[in-house]
Amino acid sequence: MVAFSHPHICSLGQTPSDYDVRALLGHVVSVLHRLARVGTRGNTCGAPDVIEGTADDSWARVFVQARGEVERAWADIEKLDRLVELPGATMPGRTALDAYTHEFAVHSWGLAHATQRLAGLDPGPAPRWPPNLERQPQCSSGISVSGLV
Repeated sequence: MVAFSHPHICSLGQTPSDYDVRALLGHVVSVLHRLARVGTRGNTCGAPDVIEGTADDSWARVFVQARGEVERAWADIEKLDRLVELPGATMPGRTALDAYTHEFAVHSWGLAHATQRLAGLDPGPAPRWPPNLERQPQCSSGISVSGLV
């Protein structure tokens, strides 16, 4: 959902989380940065909720870089059992990763919905959406979006 062939998609459609596509991409990248900080015992306080200032045609590159930070931060499997600090909670690393996995799944569905890229997605998680999901504004069809968050 991150690699766009048409950068104008970023200003189209509200997602179920009330972000437009550009803001949701900025939020997802911010979450990746926070998750990398958690994995290196860094401080996540003060991290922005949404990364701003990324050119619309750069989201795929920025996402891949942030994902790489997460992969490097969590490469040591022993970190899964280490206690990590999140704002307001201390938990094993595996529990933190599980929580972030759920957040990414929800936001992936939000991006898929806002960009009308629902074909091939498992409808199982869909009932968890708010009841007004079908009334959310959507972008026009024909915009090519590839890849997954």
